[in-house]
Order: sequence, then C-alpha cells, then structure tokens
Amino acid sequence: MLRNKERAKAICNLVSNNRLKAYNVDRQEFTERLPRIQTSEDKEDILNGAADNTPGEAKLVEILSEHKIDPSAKKQYLVRFTDKRNYLCDWVNKALMDHYKAKRTKDTSAQ
Repeated sequence: MLRNKERAKAICNLVSNNRLKAYNVDRQEFTERLPRIQTSEDKEDILNGAADNTPGEAKLVEILSEHKIDPSAKKQYLVRFTDKRNYLCDWVNKALMDHYKAKRTKDTSAQ
C-alpha cells in the first residue's frame, strides 16, 4: 500500500496496475489528428530572424539575457522581436529557451 510520506496516511484513490490499459503509440495517426504547431523549418526561420510580411504583432526572435530583480520575483527575459525592438518578457516559449541555453553554453565553452 502506498502512503503519504509526510502524513503517513494511505493513498487509496490511485488506479491499480491491473486496471491500466496498454497504450500503443501510433505517431503517424497522432500527428494527423493533432498536427504540430511549429515545424523545425518554422523554428529555424524564427531563430534566423526571418519576419513575416503580414502586418500584425511582432514575433519573438531570440532571448538576449535573463534578469531576476529579487530572489522572490519571477525571471524576466530581454527578448528581441521581429520589429528589431527589445522588450522584457516574463515568459518565453521552449524553442527560444532551448536556443538561448545552447547559445549560452556554447559561449561559455568557447571562453
């Protein structure tokens, strides 16, 4: 029986193993049903700074730096947009964060 570590109370609302069903992943069917929002080509275009010619709001291009004003505050990121302006944001998408971390580790290893 599984117990809560802090309260030593039994956890009884979990599903047992014999009630679980096998999950077969058919990736092709899954991508047809739920297509990806951003393809790798789109990600490369965004990271290379290719802007859409459609009018509207500017898109994120890259993270320049990250800041934290005080220890209890959320991180803020200085982000460059396709309109060539820099803004502070408190959230960025995973693709930009991965690119920023890779760039940062590459820069630190080059020094």
